[in-house]
Amino acid sequence: MLPPNYADGISSPPVMTNGSEYVSARTISFNVFPIDEIPDPNNSLINIFLLQAIGNDLSSPAESDPPVQCCVNGEVVPNAPSQCFPVSVASDDSLYSWFNIRCLNYVRVRTSSQPAQPVQQINSASGLLDLSFLYGTSVAQSNRLRAFSGGRLQAVRRNGVEWPPIDPAGCSWSNVCYLVADRRSYQSPMSATVHLLFLREHNRLANQLRLLNTNWSDEVLFQEARRINVAQYQYIVYYEYLPRVLGRENMISERLIFEGTGFASDFNAFQNPSPLGEFGGVLVPYMQSQLPGSINSYINGTVQSTPLSSLVGNLESLESMFSSFFIGLTTQSTNLMDSRFSIEWKNFMYRGNEALGQDFLALDIQRMRDFGFARYNDYRLRCGLSRFASWEAYNATFKLACPKTIDKLRLYYPSVDDLDLFVGAAFEEPIAGSLMGPTFFCLFKQQFLATRAGDRYFFEAGGQEGSFTAAQLTEIRKIRLSRLMCNGLPTVLKVQSDAFSPVTQNVQDARMECSGKDCVFDVEPKNDEKFPEISIVQRNPPRLLSMIKISAHLKLCNERTDNREKKFASEKKVLCLDDPAYSIQYLSFFGQYLYSIGKIRDSIRFLEAAKSKCAKDDVPQEISQLLNEAYEKMGHFVDTELNVLCWEMDLFETNDSRSVSCEVIDGKLVAKRYFKKGDVIFVDKPIVGYAKPSRFQCNYCALKTLYAIPCSKFCEVHYCSVECQGKDKHYHKYECRGFRLQYNPVVENVLALRMLVKALDILKQNLSLRQRSHKKRVTPQMLWEVLCEDHPHSADFRQIFQSCTCDHFLEQKELYHSVLHTLMQLMYYIMNDNLLLQDYEICWKGMNGIKRDLFMESVLLRLLFLTKSQVCRFNYDLDFHKTEFEAMLQAIGTDICGEKHVFVLGMAQYCGMYRFQMEMKPSPKNYNSVFV
Repeated sequence: MLPPNYADGISSPPVMTNGSEYVSARTISFNVFPIDEIPDPNNSLINIFLLQAIGNDLSSPAESDPPVQCCVNGEVVPNAPSQCFPVSVASDDSLYSWFNIRCLNYVRVRTSSQPAQPVQQINSASGLLDLSFLYGTSVAQSNRLRAFSGGRLQAVRRNGVEWPPIDPAGCSWSNVCYLVADRRSYQSPMSATVHLLFLREHNRLANQLRLLNTNWSDEVLFQEARRINVAQYQYIVYYEYLPRVLGRENMISERLIFEGTGFASDFNAFQNPSPLGEFGGVLVPYMQSQLPGSINSYINGTVQSTPLSSLVGNLESLESMFSSFFIGLTTQSTNLMDSRFSIEWKNFMYRGNEALGQDFLALDIQRMRDFGFARYNDYRLRCGLSRFASWEAYNATFKLACPKTIDKLRLYYPSVDDLDLFVGAAFEEPIAGSLMGPTFFCLFKQQFLATRAGDRYFFEAGGQEGSFTAAQLTEIRKIRLSRLMCNGLPTVLKVQSDAFSPVTQNVQDARMECSGKDCVFDVEPKNDEKFPEISIVQRNPPRLLSMIKISAHLKLCNERTDNREKKFASEKKVLCLDDPAYSIQYLSFFGQYLYSIGKIRDSIRFLEAAKSKCAKDDVPQEISQLLNEAYEKMGHFVDTELNVLCWEMDLFETNDSRSVSCEVIDGKLVAKRYFKKGDVIFVDKPIVGYAKPSRFQCNYCALKTLYAIPCSKFCEVHYCSVECQGKDKHYHKYECRGFRLQYNPVVENVLALRMLVKALDILKQNLSLRQRSHKKRVTPQMLWEVLCEDHPHSADFRQIFQSCTCDHFLEQKELYHSVLHTLMQLMYYIMNDNLLLQDYEICWKGMNGIKRDLFMESVLLRLLFLTKSQVCRFNYDLDFHKTEFEAMLQAIGTDICGEKHVFVLGMAQYCGMYRFQMEMKPSPKNYNSVFV
């Protein structure tokens, strides 16, 4: 707002009116600003962490690159670089002197300069309220974060919820490094929560838009989801958060917000929307007075407090304790916003294993001097306020007259004209309805007037390119932070309608149910029950509203699929492979083509598939003749019983196949060496498993092939041979419809559905070994007992079941909530499809439908929990040699360009459920390796 106050007019740090240097920022921090914490009953902890996100969005001073150390082992380094500006620590400092610390490291931020002009600090942020901490500030950064599929941002699903992927480059600012646009978003589990809310909301919006607009490209979906996400964020900032800081009436009178339903008309093309340096450099540091010195987490009805310094830079517990942190953000109060700061903020930040850490308040004051902000009295004049001529006049502005504070200020500042902006404004009495005094209110007001009036894409701006429609604007104004929490946090059962106001755990009536959720789950399994899953399902019946929503979603998927298939059929873009005649025609023609280009083994697969679909005495002569010729050239195709994951060359055609020995360590499978590129990997056959849908890999045995046989119903599931297709049919027929409908509860839980089929197979076999009395009533408990009987064919299954108990449910409540949510969606699909219920009708003979469903749900409950927590995933590239690739490209009239010899056609994944808990991932060296 004002020109900088540099001593030399260019870049030298400010000096006082008598020419002397300002007193050390540490001295001001320690002696002027008291250490104290007074809770504010009106504001929940989410306030301060949303404010930090807003600060990150608007301001990101460019740091020195590479990093510079000005202060090492508590001493200023000799011949320090010119950008060094360390905070000096007095020899009699009450804390640091005990540890021989004489300075705190501070490096001046990077600047741009013009001849004979004051330097300007470089702001790496976009400077707009546009979620740059989520999307980045450049196309390159944004592309690094995008999934480029369905308009989504990259996210990894663990325990049923989405998290940012781990950054393969690593980092030095945290013990867990997530791939995010702004590392400051993940300084602590609390700040990470805000980022996660908007990450999951973006992906939720992208998914919804994709359902409604099936013809939209990834780019359109991404940009539209981003546009809506940013608009919702802007609404929350202006209409929910800022009124708590500035006062709603004050904001209306200053035209920061508007009452009414239409568009705002305050956009000004001449308004510079760039953020004020004072916002990120002065206002945000002042508002850290709200930050408590300890953060509460709520676990099993108890409250545990953790020092703030122990959480900053420590993200190891983010995922495992996420629910506890979230409850703390909406339950714990902030401190009052005033001149008092916590002892943690002023002495222990980023201490690691040391006794003392950094004084963040002192470092903030040092940064203000680095920026050269004008003096306090100058800002008062700029804001139309009176200039103080004496200490007595200044003291009259205090909330409470405090002679001791004035005496300290007199000691460090020769006159009231020398007061730092931060120091002078911090003690002002707040104006009516606001948390801030008049000077800070003025700065805050100027910042957020410029942010909205200078942004042509601001959500309320009308008549601009990209403006929302009136109907869309009405929907955006319905959003609340509490709604985002319900959307993005599956375990949120209830949250207060105003998430910015704290509600104690005991005041449950003040919380509203997340209406978008299915029900408020009873999450306490009874450990004394023999089959607790049964009572869990009984205590959590599906609500009518939930079932209506699931039904509507499945109906929408059906309609969308029918329309898509009718369109493809009318345009003759696809063959209807479930029609026997078309299927035989397709398989035989493609088999003949493969034979003609020398792909004998692949041609046998297709010709055998075509033959299998013909009646025994009605096989076309050309198919039989060509098959016989192929057999003579190749020898009969021998189908192996191995479950194979291979790349580089087809099985049996590589000279570089070696066995890889593995061992089980702490219940996890670990390879004893790295796999080398080109190795053929033989993986133990799991109890159930499948390869994620790919056109270049067998869904059953995972064999890689450029020419795979499609499923007759769903053309994204393929097989290497008719034998594999037949073996997989026992499982695939129950999930096939879900794939065709693109019904996510099925697509994302294939392993659980296959485990259910396996469980019913075991139940069916065990029932056949005993004499069932038809007179005795069959109960869900009885079926569980039969399922868990000791028979050789069910040993693997029982061992898996024993690794999941009620204790596991209680330890992983977030995953448990997610499973209960998914359970209803899958059960509705099973009942609607009806195929599985018919095939295993013998299992529930003598039971009514309600008890049958109760048994099915109770089994599926445990299977979902198991497959979400103990699944084995093996990721690898599907790559092909140039020689293999050429023939396929020639078929479509395309030539290979360039000198590449290996073509990667995508990332593949094999999922399996084993007796032991393990996880297989690619190695950090980009080999195809198995490791924990």
